[in-house]
Amino acid sequence: MEPDESNAIRWAGIQLGNATPDACAQAVSCFLGIRDVEYRGDILLKNLLSTKRVQLLALPDVVLRFLASLPNQEWTLLGCQFLLEAGGRWNAVAVASLLDKVMAQARGKTLMQAEICWIRYISPATRALASNAPVLVTTELYEDTLFAADDYFLYDETHRCVFCWTDEWEPSQSKEIWRFVPASPSFTDFSILSVYSQEYLFASDIAGAETAEGYGEKQVFTWRGGELPRDGGLWRLIPVDGAFAIYNVSQNTYLTSPPVSGSALRRPVLTSAYRPLDHSWNKYHKWGIKPATPSLLERGLDAFFKKEYAVAVDLFTELLDSDSSTASVKVYWYRMVANLRLQKKDSFGEDAEQIGKLGGCPKFFLEVTKEVLGDKLTAIESADLALHVRYE
Repeated sequence: MEPDESNAIRWAGIQLGNATPDACAQAVSCFLGIRDVEYRGDILLKNLLSTKRVQLLALPDVVLRFLASLPNQEWTLLGCQFLLEAGGRWNAVAVASLLDKVMAQARGKTLMQAEICWIRYISPATRALASNAPVLVTTELYEDTLFAADDYFLYDETHRCVFCWTDEWEPSQSKEIWRFVPASPSFTDFSILSVYSQEYLFASDIAGAETAEGYGEKQVFTWRGGELPRDGGLWRLIPVDGAFAIYNVSQNTYLTSPPVSGSALRRPVLTSAYRPLDHSWNKYHKWGIKPATPSLLERGLDAFFKKEYAVAVDLFTELLDSDSSTASVKVYWYRMVANLRLQKKDSFGEDAEQIGKLGGCPKFFLEVTKEVLGDKLTAIESADLALHVRYE
């Protein structure tokens, strides 16, 4: 880097670690003032985000505001992907939320690249949390489903009981569906809403069963007033070994469902203080979160980028055959590529014919596909795909 460029990168990095109101704007102004930034913005942005100052000292909220303020969507997308790949101190849900906003506004090649980033670098749970989608919550140990009970199990006028179902769950009036509503722009704290009752989960001060070890636990309910409960209704998600701990901010406790059944099928849901070096407790406070209703396209793309091409073809076919689906050239393209990778020439030809009827594919479809698949796509396969794109 040139001296002036190096100083600008350094100064922008300093501002990204500054909590003052105008720090983000100063970082953007400094970055955009670098010579030829309009031609080298992607390289310069990587240089900035790669500095030790940014990696160790930058404030995550400021960095995300900086990326959102950039005038080029491609740069914002690049920054999101960089942070997602880096992991560590960067909150994946907050980064995914910014990427969600990029997808909502992007078109053409940028949209396709953003969708691929969304699938390849973000877990299904994080996608659902970032887009405020309905989710299922299950115990990590037994995969028992968290649900809000019906009115028969009201504790009193203001408290609805919450349980984990210990048998295979069958959908019931959306009792098992929850939404994590962000309580702050940083996407660290959430209110947890029951879709069934439209009530918020909260940690009460009502004692639960005393454990054999003498640890006091508190019962968990949904608040029947409908509004946000003032105390005990704020929860923080902490990633743990591919799952989540659900931490109650006001109580300094964790959501648990220990293996003490309240009945044959219902296990109580409680909050419990952290227990250091307690292997049993460590198993009970982990929860899995997954989308309640992932779309066929999302499931198909998940399979496609896992190289499960046969599964992807089936899902894309189901989507294209559904009554609610309008023919999408992008879906046909992905199915055509999957059939090509499976060496199903007849199916490949049928998809190519359908794409032709829809006017062909933009050439960026091929460009992006080659970028993603790299050397997995042979020269012959690339040439076959090139016959079905528009070059105007």
